[in-house]
Amino acid sequence: MDVRIENIVTGLSKSGRYSRLLSYITDPVRPSFLFELLFANAVEDSGVLLNYEVNVRSDTNATVDFVHDDGDGTRLCFELVSPEMSQELKRESAPVKTDIEGVSRYSVRLESRHENQYLRPEALTIRMQEKLLEKVGKFPGPRDDVFSTIVVDCSAFHFGHFDGEDCRMVIFGRTQEPHFQEFWDNKPIQGILNPANQRRSAKEFQERITAVIFVIEKDVAILDKAFLVLNVSRSMPHLEAFWSKLRARPIFGKLKYVAPAQ
Repeated sequence: MDVRIENIVTGLSKSGRYSRLLSYITDPVRPSFLFELLFANAVEDSGVLLNYEVNVRSDTNATVDFVHDDGDGTRLCFELVSPEMSQELKRESAPVKTDIEGVSRYSVRLESRHENQYLRPEALTIRMQEKLLEKVGKFPGPRDDVFSTIVVDCSAFHFGHFDGEDCRMVIFGRTQEPHFQEFWDNKPIQGILNPANQRRSAKEFQERITAVIFVIEKDVAILDKAFLVLNVSRSMPHLEAFWSKLRARPIFGKLKYVAPAQ
């Protein structure tokens, strides 16, 4: 096992709050659990204490991955998601090793007019939206004292070239630069926050989710190059309170804010 991962496991085990997560760690570490491990380590190192797998909906048995209970009665909730590449992409791609043991990236050329629709960048945008929407049910209905955030591993999307415009396409469906706009069946791809979006869980996403953090590099400094997109469907007081909490914690202060296209 990578010595850096061993050190993280040792450090988190001392807190006594991660026994369940650490029980999932094998050699090699599965990508989804590695993502959780790196996130927990980075946030804990910054002094933000987390609890693992917490139920925040009294009407279900579902849990979110991490919860930080603030002293004022509010909760920062983080659900992590590691979307895998489609099987079509994996078949067409050659794995490239990274500097973290057990983690590979894939390389293939994506083209908007590719005869195989799964090898179009637009297919990745739609897949990313689907994976985000699958997580909505873990969060409670809109509450001002609960800040519901989805943290998504984008390291396998667009092969390391996921950027702010990709964030805008996924969430808002509109890019700042018109030539980056994506289409499917000759129609603009709808963002998750588009009021006309009729996809399953889109309305619940608009009502419940506070923000999405897009992680670009799955590394020890996991949030250093990450993007933050706020759910502009939520009330301004809710978003301002959330932003105030993030600014008070240096680990989140490095996030790059992505605003809707003007």
